[in-house]
Amino acid sequence: MISNPSLLLNSGNKIPQLGFGTFDAPKEAVTEAVEVAISTGFRHIDCAMIYGNETEVGAGIATSLKKHNLGREDIFVTSKLWCDKHAPKDVRSACELSIEKLGVQYLDLYLVHLPVSFHVKEGMTFDVYDPTSLVFEHHRLEDTWKVHLWKD
Repeated sequence: MISNPSLLLNSGNKIPQLGFGTFDAPKEAVTEAVEVAISTGFRHIDCAMIYGNETEVGAGIATSLKKHNLGREDIFVTSKLWCDKHAPKDVRSACELSIEKLGVQYLDLYLVHLPVSFHVKEGMTFDVYDPTSLVFEHHRLEDTWKVHLWKD
C-alpha cells in the first residue's frame, strides 16, 4: 500500500497529497480502476460532471468502502462545477446531482472546473477545439462562489 500523507487546510480539514484522477476514464473501466486505486492506498478520488463517469466512480468508491471496511470520512472526494452551471441559480442543483450520481452523502471539495462560463449552441456538441460551438456568458465567479455550499 502506498503512503499518502495529507496536507492541513486552513479549515482544519486534511486533504491527501496524492489523488486518483478519473478524467477520460472509460465508463466500463473506471469502477475497477477506482477500486484498485483505493486498495493500493489512494484516499483522494478526483472526478467531474463533464467526465461523464461519476456514477461509475461512485460505484467503485461504494464497493471499496465495504470491501476494505472504510467509512465515507476515510475517502476525500472532489468533483467540479462545469462551465454551463456558473449561474448562481444552477450551482446547488449541479452539486447535488454530482453527489447523487456518486452515491455519496457529501463532497469534500467542489471546484469550479474552469473560470469561464459558456453553454453549447443549440444543435451542436461540446468540442474543446471548436470555440464556434460555444456561447460565452458573463457570470461573476464571486457570485458563483457566494452560493456557499460548504459547511462550517
